[in-house]
Amino acid sequence: MATNVPAYSLSEHAEDQLRKRKIPRFILEQVLAEPQQVVEERKGRTGYQSLIEVNGVPQVLRIIVEEGTPLTVVTLYYTDKVQKYWRTS
Repeated sequence: MATNVPAYSLSEHAEDQLRKRKIPRFILEQVLAEPQQVVEERKGRTGYQSLIEVNGVPQVLRIIVEEGTPLTVVTLYYTDKVQKYWRTS
């Protein structure tokens, strides 16, 4: 388990996505604790993301949260669209 995991809750949709997409909870918590990037999304939402290799393919794990205490994970997913989501500057 990652250290310094912020307090969070999962929306019903995020719980479904966690199961459907077979994303291990420890990876969710690792990215929440130590994201490689934090990007601004629409108002009140933030994207926590990290590059992760899945079956030998580089993927971005994106976790979209609503800011607050605790954070509310709205959705999460892997995407191979690294160039679209990964910020280089």
